Amino acid sequence: MHVELFADYFQILLLDEMTQSSLSDAWTSEAVRRRLATESGLMGIWAEVNDDVDVSIHLLESRPESEVGPADHVVEGSLEVVSGVLVVMGCTDYLPDAPRLNLPAGWFRVRVSKSNLEAVLSEDAESVDGQGEVERIVIDLWPEEYSEPKVLKKFESDSAA
Repeated sequence: MHVELFADYFQILLLDEMTQSSLSDAWTSEAVRRRLATESGLMGIWAEVNDDVDVSIHLLESRPESEVGPADHVVEGSLEVVSGVLVVMGCTDYLPDAPRLNLPAGWFRVRVSKSNLEAVLSEDAESVDGQGEVERIVIDLWPEEYSEPKVLKKFESDSAA
């Protein structure tokens, strides 16, 4: 699945279609540093910009062999999808219209690989034709029991907490 989402409030969400959870208390300083917050059935991915982001989602059968690849920042977390429907959306998007991915119910490990971060944070990120640089987020998920969030590769910038 490939979508462009507006990362309002600097975040996009992955959620179980039936979750009632909120990330209001989950965005701790540690969660912002790792750029990932989780609650029951809900995951927030911190974006570097309050703008459109390019998101690709891949459902895998098992953990990928490569740990980080060429991405600027890579973090993993766990998400339980009880309903079997994963919703992908900007945090102010209208839930009924948000893209969905059907998958087996259960726990998933989610790897978030963020790229093009220097470009979107540079002062001249807006190009001459008005089309600015776009943050790219690749989300790989596969069935795996819960484990704590883990940063595999850290992007350092002045704008991140």
